[in-house]
Amino acid sequence: MATRIHILEISYQVRFTKEAVNSSAIPAGTLEGGIPLLSTHPELRATLGALFSVKACILIITLIGCLSVCRFFCKVMCPLGAIYGLLNKVSIYHMECNKKTCASCGKCHNICPMDVDPVKNPNSAECIRCGKCVASCPKESLALKFVYGKKG
Repeated sequence: MATRIHILEISYQVRFTKEAVNSSAIPAGTLEGGIPLLSTHPELRATLGALFSVKACILIITLIGCLSVCRFFCKVMCPLGAIYGLLNKVSIYHMECNKKTCASCGKCHNICPMDVDPVKNPNSAECIRCGKCVASCPKESLALKFVYGKKG
């Protein structure tokens, strides 16, 4: 019985941590809800606390990051991207690199908005499958394909 309670406590802690991170780290609610609500209801400004200050700081950092780094939110904060990234290894939509025809020119790595080198790691968790690297390859060594089963 003690083991079951311990597991439930850990499960609750993980859920609470995930919800706390998602609710405070994603700045969309502050931008789309908090700021407009405060600007139209002056009586609510007296209720501002430390959590709103933290969220406003996260929003400012995110805006600065988005203006200075390509796909900043995707690279640093997006929880959905993290989940999709984990599934890249088992996805049926794969990137393949023919290393025999690859010229190692680096064009694919230079054009990638997520800073992935598709020659070294074609199915990286960071890859968003935009296809820019495939289009930029002069030797057509990269390809995005549907793979339904194991080869061989």
